Amino acid sequence: MDGWGHSYTEPITKEKLEIPGMKHFTILLLLNIILLPVQGIYSAEKDEDRRIPMIDIPTTVERLKAHLHELTKNIGERSVRLPENLAKTAAYIHDFYRVDA
Repeated sequence: MDGWGHSYTEPITKEKLEIPGMKHFTILLLLNIILLPVQGIYSAEKDEDRRIPMIDIPTTVERLKAHLHELTKNIGERSVRLPENLAKTAAYIHDFYRVDA
C-alpha cells in the first residue's frame, strides 16, 4: 500500500469496472443514433414548416465578397495596435445587424 491506502497489487475485477446503468445508457444511445435520423426524414415530409429554405448560393457568395472587401480593403488591418480600425469594424458589424424601426 502507498501512503494514501491504495493497494497496487489488488486485482481489478469486472464488478469494479462496471458502471451502474451503463448497459441501459448504451442501448438508449444506440437507439437514438439509429432512430433520430429516420424521425427527421419523416417529420420533414409531414411538417413543411420545419423544412430548411434553400440558400441562394450566388447571392450569398456576393454578400460574403462585399463583407470581405469592406473588412480587408476599406477598413484594413485590425489589431490592438490599430484601435481606430477595431472601432471601424465594430461600427460596420453594428450597422449591418442594426434593425431600423
